[in-house]
Amino acid sequence: MKVSDRVRIKEGTLHYGYDNRNPADVEGTIIDSFLPDSNGYKYRVQWDNNTENTYRDSDLELVKLELFPIY
Repeated sequence: MKVSDRVRIKEGTLHYGYDNRNPADVEGTIIDSFLPDSNGYKYRVQWDNNTENTYRDSDLELVKLELFPIY
């Protein structure tokens, strides 16, 4: 994953739906990527509900964007 990727919290993880900073079924954008020495929490995500938090690789999943053909 990288900065600007669209993500959501994986269902079943510790953070999923925990509070408004860890929303269930809300998409967000990775806005920063930290060095590996940050206890594994290497991504800062800004959620579409206007909150932010940091996450590990195992907490997030990429949102699949649907592509539509251009005619």
